[in-house]
Amino acid sequence: MDTFVVSIGIFLLVIGSSIINNQGINEKIEYYALFISLCTFIFYFLQILSIKIIHFSILIVVLLPLLIVYYFGFTIAILFTIASFISLIYTDTLITNKIILRNNIFLKPISISLVWTILGLIIPLYYSENSFDQMLILNALNIFAFIFILCLLCDKEDVKQDKNAGLITLPLKYQKLIDLLIPIFLILLIIFQLFLKIDFIFQLVNIITIALLLLYIINFKKRKKMILDLSIGLMGGLQILANYI
Repeated sequence: MDTFVVSIGIFLLVIGSSIINNQGINEKIEYYALFISLCTFIFYFLQILSIKIIHFSILIVVLLPLLIVYYFGFTIAILFTIASFISLIYTDTLITNKIILRNNIFLKPISISLVWTILGLIIPLYYSENSFDQMLILNALNIFAFIFILCLLCDKEDVKQDKNAGLITLPLKYQKLIDLLIPIFLILLIIFQLFLKIDFIFQLVNIITIALLLLYIINFKKRKKMILDLSIGLMGGLQILANYI
């Protein structure tokens, strides 16, 4: 169920990110969103089944970017290759257990946030803007920070499982500090929305999403990961809705 929710979340994030510059939904971005959503579902499904995909790494890192070059251009293909490579070395699908990103308490949330930011915001927004301007950079930082916080929250819910599996995460090692910092980070992120170079309606959507997440973690000590996963899809879905208001 969580895999399906995450896949829908990335689909909505891609579509939502592509329209915050008020240029509407592009047909190619719709296909890209479906493609990324499918890839996300397959990747997480393979992780659940503990199936290694080393034999498909050349297809993912070499052949798929060539396809993206044809449809979206060289720059987006480079971005996609970077995100794909980070995904492959996140777990032991491509390399040995000793150096995978998932085993590093700092690189784990950073790598997840970076991949989602590249695939979910930078690529669709760059395709719409065709430049790395201030608007794109600020919105990329915003999504990166939001997903980073979600990673910490999800790791916090998985503390027992991670401990049993021998994984050390930030919430496991610095539990009290993380509990203190997460609400502060969310409040700062709400304030940061006012500095984004987007229409107020989209700023309001982001503020509502972050505020709902803040209220949820304050009022519920026992949280469901699915609710946390829904947050990113909620932001994208509300942005799509706001586009028609």
